[in-house]
Amino acid sequence: QVNDITAVNGEPAYHLTAYTKANRVIRLIYKVENRISSYVTVDGFRPLKYEKRLREGKRKKDERIEFDWAKKEAIYYKTKRGEETKGRTIPFTDDIQDSLSCLYFLRSLPLEIGKECKMKVATEKKCWDLTIKPIKRTKINLRKLGKFDALLIEPTVDFEGLFVHDKKLKIWLDEETRIPLIMVAN
Repeated sequence: QVNDITAVNGEPAYHLTAYTKANRVIRLIYKVENRISSYVTVDGFRPLKYEKRLREGKRKKDERIEFDWAKKEAIYYKTKRGEETKGRTIPFTDDIQDSLSCLYFLRSLPLEIGKECKMKVATEKKCWDLTIKPIKRTKINLRKLGKFDALLIEPTVDFEGLFVHDKKLKIWLDEETRIPLIMVAN
């Protein structure tokens, strides 16, 4: 979701949030309650801050990335047992996103069937390459929402985050708005 505009280090920023929760039946076996937030500049859609809070079964993982655009560095922080520690500092280039903002940013890319788009994504203490390959135009029918003209894309990623590594990912975007309709990892 896109929340209200907020200030990050004095700069107006969109606050983007993604939630993952297990349904009631799965929660009885394995509790999942994750939240990922990204703060991107209103002017230019550059990431300023990224926060990940994972709660999966007994696994807990908190991570934060601060983007310093003057120095072109991403500074990683992780929290373990309630204590935050500074991790690696990674240099980056102008075309960087985080693992949530890249999903929103790809909506602005000129997606053409058969032509790949590339971008850099900062996550897991490193800058990764993300390749987006538009596959085909199709129509999909979503229960209770109706029929949509859609664009099927296949991102190739080597990191975890909103996406899943080691799996083939398919995303169907509404062709007009580019809003993701379905994401499948298999």
